[in-house]
Amino acid sequence: MIRFWCGRFQSLEVFAARFSNDWKLCGEYDRVKIQMKRLLAGLLMTALSFSTARALDGVPREKTANTNLAPRELPPIGLSCAMPLVGQTVMVTIPQATGETCVVSNPTGGEKRLSLDASGHARWTPRRYGKHLLRCGDVALEVWVLASPMSFHWWDERSDPRHATIVMTKRPDYWRSRGVIPVRWTVGEYASRTNGEYASRRYIQPEQWFNDWFGSTKGWNGMAMDEMYFAPEAPSPALAEAVALMRKKAGRDYVISVYSSGAEKGFDNGAGLLRESQALCMIESYYGDDKLFLKRWNDMKQYGLEKTTIFAIGPGFKLRPDCHGPLTETEVKEEFAKVRRVSPESPGIALYNAFTLADRATIQPGLDAACSQAIEDYFLKPVVCFVPEQKNGQKRLAAWNIGNEDAKGFLVQWLDDAAKSIGREMPLPTLRPQGQSSLAIPPGTRSLRLMNPAGTVNIYPGCCYDVQVKTTSR
Repeated sequence: MIRFWCGRFQSLEVFAARFSNDWKLCGEYDRVKIQMKRLLAGLLMTALSFSTARALDGVPREKTANTNLAPRELPPIGLSCAMPLVGQTVMVTIPQATGETCVVSNPTGGEKRLSLDASGHARWTPRRYGKHLLRCGDVALEVWVLASPMSFHWWDERSDPRHATIVMTKRPDYWRSRGVIPVRWTVGEYASRTNGEYASRRYIQPEQWFNDWFGSTKGWNGMAMDEMYFAPEAPSPALAEAVALMRKKAGRDYVISVYSSGAEKGFDNGAGLLRESQALCMIESYYGDDKLFLKRWNDMKQYGLEKTTIFAIGPGFKLRPDCHGPLTETEVKEEFAKVRRVSPESPGIALYNAFTLADRATIQPGLDAACSQAIEDYFLKPVVCFVPEQKNGQKRLAAWNIGNEDAKGFLVQWLDDAAKSIGREMPLPTLRPQGQSSLAIPPGTRSLRLMNPAGTVNIYPGCCYDVQVKTTSR
C-alpha cells in the first residue's frame, strides 16, 4: 500500500512528511515528480524488508489471507441477512426445530412468535430498529435491526467476528448461513505493474480486470478489490471502468468493495462510475490522527462518495513504534471514536485485521473481539455527536444521533474558557436514529461537556466538544 503511505503530492520532500504525519506541504501533484516518487517508493519498500507475513503493496495479499481454515458447523439459527433493515423480510432457519416456534423479543419488550415449517424456516419482518433476541428451545441469537444501511467489512475471518455484514472468506456457505455477505479477494492496480507475477501479462484494459474478477468470484456474493488509487492517471480510469462492467454483468445485489489507497483531484469521471456502480469505497487508514483522517475523508467527499465510503482501520498494524494502528483494546476504542468524530455520516467501518502470522496467534484475537464490541458500541447503540450549523445567521450546534437505537438520557453542559459551567445541565430530547436537535450556543461558550447514560460511549476526548474547533467533515 505504498501510495497510501506515501501519498501523491508536489515534491519528493512530502514523501517523508507523510511518514511523520506532517501535512503542511500537501497540494496539487506534479505528474513528472509523481513518476520519480513511484520509483523511490518501490526502492524504499524493498529496502525496508519488513519481517512480517503481511503482504505490502507489490504482493497479492490474497495469498496470505484466510488460509488453512478448518470447516465450521452451520450456526444453530441461520438468517438470510445478519443485520436487516426495519421492514426488511428475513428468512430464519433453525434446522433442528422443524414445526416448532421461534420467539422474537424486540427492544421495547414486545414479542412475536414465528411458526417454523417442516424445513425449519420462517419469515420475519422486523418493525423496529435496535437489538432483538431470537429464541427457540435452548438456542438463542441476538440480532441488530438497522435504522439505515450500514456495512461492517472484515478482511480476515478466522476470529469469527460477531458483528459483520461482509467478510472476505474462503468459506462462503458458512457466512451465507449467518446472513453475512461472502466476498473474495480480487486484484487491483497491482496487476498493471511491470514487475511481479503479472509482468508478462499485465492488465491495461478494463476488460482484463473484469474477466479476472467475474471468473474468480463465481460462488461468492461479491468481491473485495485490492486496491485502487483515485487519480486521473493509469490504471485508475481503467479500474473504474472495470468496476462499472462488473456491476452491469453481476447485477445490483452483488457487492463490490474497493480498498482505496487515497484520492486526488481530476478523478471526476472515475468517481462517477464508482457512484453509479454503488461500489463500497474503503479508505485505507491504518494510522494517523484526527487531522489526517479528516483530510482522507474530505478527499473522498470532494467526489460525493461519502454515502458509500467507510474507513478501513488496521488493528495490529505496525509500521514504526510511533506509527501504528490500534494495538490494545483501549486504542481500538479510541480509533473507533476518531472515525465517528471525523466522519459521522459514514455508513460503517472496515477492519483490515491481518498484519502478521505471529500476531494472529497472540494479540489479534483480542483486538478482533474488541473491534466486534466497538462496532456495537460506536455504530449500533445510540451515539451522539455535534456538528456546527447556521440558522438565521446565528451559529448553533446540532446534536445528532448517529447510532441505530434511540438516544435517551443524554445531557449537555456549556463551559467557558476556564472550563466553568455556564448555566445548568441541559437534557437533550430523545433522538431517534439520524435524528437531530438544534442547540443555541450561550454567549461566552468555549466548549460543551456531553454526559451520556450507562452503556453508551462518548466519542469526544474528556467528554468535551470544542465549540470553536471544527472536528467533523461538515
